[in-house]
Amino acid sequence: MGLPKEHVIQPLHDGDSDDIHDNLSKFATTNGHWMLFLWKVAWQCLLTNDARRRRHLTLDGTCPACQEGDEDLFRLLCDCPYAIMVCWHFIPTSDLSRFMQGDFKQWFHNNLVTSIGTLISKHDWPILFALALEHFWYCRNKLVFENEYVSLLGSVKMFRMRSKEICRALRTSDPVTLSSIQNRVFSISWKRPEEGWVKLNTDGSFFQAPESAACGGIMRDHIGSFVSAFSCQLGNCSIIDAELWAILHGLRLAYGRGLRRVVMESDSLVAIRFLQEGCVPTHECAPLVR
Repeated sequence: MGLPKEHVIQPLHDGDSDDIHDNLSKFATTNGHWMLFLWKVAWQCLLTNDARRRRHLTLDGTCPACQEGDEDLFRLLCDCPYAIMVCWHFIPTSDLSRFMQGDFKQWFHNNLVTSIGTLISKHDWPILFALALEHFWYCRNKLVFENEYVSLLGSVKMFRMRSKEICRALRTSDPVTLSSIQNRVFSISWKRPEEGWVKLNTDGSFFQAPESAACGGIMRDHIGSFVSAFSCQLGNCSIIDAELWAILHGLRLAYGRGLRRVVMESDSLVAIRFLQEGCVPTHECAPLVR
């Protein structure tokens, strides 16, 4: 038995998912999250208040932003006064009607394949369109589930900042792609010290519960043979304190064993910089750094 007619999700192009794939595939190399989000928009899978009411998840199906009419997908993303006012701040008035024209299918398809000159960029409208839809959905969820209203001015500022960053990133001369990252090979291994030296590797850790820290370290010689090791509980202190205590305990252990040629390694860049450059006297780590 099929669903009642009003519960059937109508696709963007009835029986023709290839058109949807062609329109959305451009986002695969830009932002996989956007592609997934736009797929949900295309197949009307987002749980608006109207959809939630039909699934008996809420009693109120009205638009939370304007409180005017049921919140279906088209109203939320295009026809709501909140969305229109946000778009009015970055789409010229002469082009605003192009953004809103047609029914849901025409509106979604046209904005993915056509260019609208905006006050932010003249060439990246499909990207900005995807960002705008995601932005409206984000603001809506903040209001529905966190009872936090994103003001119109705050929404416009947030959208402008994100869109400018994205457009600038898309124009970089050497974009970092997933394939270029996958083709890089990094060699991460322990490197032995010179003969006559020992290497001390230390680490600190912090446990959220019950808010306690610990540290430890190990020393090995130039052929990798074990020399000594330590571990200790530190009580309640910061992770930087733990990293510094690990270095201090390790160096004390080496000194106590008569070792003077010690190469020290730590995975904490902050701790290393404190030891190399010092820190202000009022810093909580100052006693350890001195």
